[in-house]
Amino acid sequence: MSVPAAIDKWASLIEKCRRPEIELNLLLALCWQESSGNHWAIRYEPGYEYFVQVDKKRPLHDVAQSAQGNRIRALQILGATEFHAQSTSYGLLQLMGATARDVGFKGKYLTELCDPEINIAYGSMFLWDYCFKQGKNSTEHALLRYNGGGNKNYPDEVLAKLKLF
Repeated sequence: MSVPAAIDKWASLIEKCRRPEIELNLLLALCWQESSGNHWAIRYEPGYEYFVQVDKKRPLHDVAQSAQGNRIRALQILGATEFHAQSTSYGLLQLMGATARDVGFKGKYLTELCDPEINIAYGSMFLWDYCFKQGKNSTEHALLRYNGGGNKNYPDEVLAKLKLF
């Protein structure tokens, strides 16, 4: 298996927009894993429970609440549009709307995350600032955090793609 052209075509843009601490090929492998290089890719996550109150840049997640309880509270505070937009992942790196809000995205519409430059900038910011720094500076731990920890095979899947570069 070789690196698809749909991934290779993003190399120069990723090089330009990425956090310099993150290896270019790691972001390309992540892009391959997450969206197969489709910058218009979106995915609604019906069980997502980590939301951010935009005007206060405050997380709405309460560990004492169930996932359903967190979702109900977030819907009441954010309103339906922002709630559903934060529950959706966007673009090349499939960055969750709430995650983008949490790392500082202030755009009015979360669909702006389908813009490859915006997606790469905020996706690599999240990967470095949240996943690597809080993931013991281990690539495997960082990838697991990036994916939310639900799929224990996720780091191996991304790293297998990385070896093809």
